[in-house]
Amino acid sequence: MRRAIGAFIFGLTLIAGPGVAASDSVATPVPVTILYTCDMRGHFRPYRFSEDIDVRDGDPLKRGVEYGGMAAYAGYVNRVRRERAADSGVVLLFDCGNTFISNAESLYFQGKPVVEMMNRMGYHACVPGNLDYNEGTAMLRQISRMARFPLVTNHIFQKSTGDRPDFLKPHILLDAGGLKVGVIGITYPTFHAMMKTSRIRDLQIVDPKTEIVPSVRALEQAGAELIVLLSHGHPAYMSRYLDAAPSIHVALSAWLGSLKEAIGTDPGGMEFYFDKRYRRTILGHWIDSHYTLGRVDFLFDRKNRAVYNARSAIVYLMTNSVAADTEVEAMVEKYSKLYVDLVASRMNDVIGQATGDFSMEKIRDTQCCSLGRLVMGAMREYTGADIAFMNFWGIRRVIKKGPVSVKTVLDVVPFDNHLATARVIGRDLPKLDWMFLGGTRGSHRSGVTFHGNPGSVTDLQIDGVPVDPDREYLVATADFVVEEGGLPSARDLKIWDIKLQDLLIDYIKKHNAITPSGAERIPRFRY
Repeated sequence: MRRAIGAFIFGLTLIAGPGVAASDSVATPVPVTILYTCDMRGHFRPYRFSEDIDVRDGDPLKRGVEYGGMAAYAGYVNRVRRERAADSGVVLLFDCGNTFISNAESLYFQGKPVVEMMNRMGYHACVPGNLDYNEGTAMLRQISRMARFPLVTNHIFQKSTGDRPDFLKPHILLDAGGLKVGVIGITYPTFHAMMKTSRIRDLQIVDPKTEIVPSVRALEQAGAELIVLLSHGHPAYMSRYLDAAPSIHVALSAWLGSLKEAIGTDPGGMEFYFDKRYRRTILGHWIDSHYTLGRVDFLFDRKNRAVYNARSAIVYLMTNSVAADTEVEAMVEKYSKLYVDLVASRMNDVIGQATGDFSMEKIRDTQCCSLGRLVMGAMREYTGADIAFMNFWGIRRVIKKGPVSVKTVLDVVPFDNHLATARVIGRDLPKLDWMFLGGTRGSHRSGVTFHGNPGSVTDLQIDGVPVDPDREYLVATADFVVEEGGLPSARDLKIWDIKLQDLLIDYIKKHNAITPSGAERIPRFRY
């Protein structure tokens, strides 16, 4: 691994990216605007809310109004670039991961539409997130070949060779109108636990802290003036990395979490922090780029390598508030029509009716949300299982009251997970740690109630009856859970020849009307 880092110092790529000419005078501060997206998840069309949404730092988001969409984002980027041209400033455009796939359309096209649109917009770099690895390394390799921007992550290696994958750069050096900008990419070191191991079998994810300092040194030796860290990772990891590399000027941690965890102190309730020790900007915004962009503006002192007058915003972009980029708009129309012509005739088939909203939020840690109950109930009915459970993020979207289509189901369970069952004796049920994960993002489950947490489960009951330690119970789950070791001490393991998508479609068709439990909160920001 060290051999690979050393080689890259001498082969550092200098990329001339879109931007406006910076001042030739090193003594003159350079106005810099960084725009960034995160969690696009393959979406390229505008988004509409089904209800008004209050936000802390702006006007309420309006029901029925269109927000976002790649054509509007591109138009906003064009506008900012024109504004920066007036003051000889620089515009940098980044993405912080979970970018290319996650919904039915993106999975069908394997991320191609978003890549083409990002190419047109002139992105400078993207750090892939966990969802971007869900289709395996072959898809990311293909995306890296299509992209006119690099994919950057500096702490992922191939087990077989010890080298970095050919689709990832550890860091890059940009020439933004004369300003040399170094960019480092990291993701959180446990992201592999969120996907099927078989998809990333040859990848080794090491602690980013061990790789950040060599990347910073390589960039400084290559002449980097401004250094930016892109992270698709929980801010809880950030303080460790930033303390190790004080010469990083801007850190974008665009993932849901507490900025207090990122910087080790309370920033006063804000999700933006200016670190006076090192004259740098840290952002802890959660940017959901179905409908938002992140923005940070500052002056960069090239002589002293310092950031001044930093300010930040989450841009809730109404589609009609900006002139769309016509080329990107044409791409959106092209892929929307292609999808309708090739796929959507089946996708739009109505298979049932939801009598209310199915939520992913729950009131108590040990209580499953209504959407989880629906999916787990379908698994139990199909297999006759006593218990069903699966990982929380195996379900991605809510179901709103009204008609339920095939596309609705494919957006709820977009991954190609198959049904799995196994038999577990009662005394071994407490060993199924995945089933007892708590918190607001714990596991989905049905048929089981308990108190406690993994390793200290008490009062375990199956459908209201205390567990018999000598009886065997049939447990249903997803094959992803099996691959990740979620069924220890099980026997008669069976991977069924049916995907959870098809199982849920058949279940809704059979029951026609589906009704939520009504025992949970309706979320504000789940889509």
